[in-house]
Amino acid sequence: MADDYWAKRRAQELEDEKDRPPVPPLVDNFDYGNTREEILHKIKELRLARSVIFKSAQQKATAISEYAKKVTITEIRLKNGLIDKIDGIEVGTVVASAARKMAEGYCWKELYDKEYAEALYKSNLANIEAIKSELNGLQSVNKHLE
Repeated sequence: MADDYWAKRRAQELEDEKDRPPVPPLVDNFDYGNTREEILHKIKELRLARSVIFKSAQQKATAISEYAKKVTITEIRLKNGLIDKIDGIEVGTVVASAARKMAEGYCWKELYDKEYAEALYKSNLANIEAIKSELNGLQSVNKHLE
């Protein structure tokens, strides 16, 4: 019974689609004459994006290692009683099991830097993928024009 309902509903949707006006093309004013130039431009963009990704990968690695280093040093300092206040609040005696979490909270700035570097790296990867997709589309258009 339920299958019959969905089949009828889909048949009605298909029937309604016949009455709709045609969908306009996604690109109204595409200049097919400049396709090769656009391909060359996308290749240059891709080269630039590749050089940027190496820099952001290095920044990401540096931020991760700086955060890990700062958390470890802070944890040791907390366990040894060398940090007595965090943001003006007395720390007191730190239980070993809580020292790691406290150290991570104390290193919030380094965590921010680490998360920012990771997000920037992922953004650069997505940018490269977008450029590759655009280049692929332009190459397909160029192939059909020949």
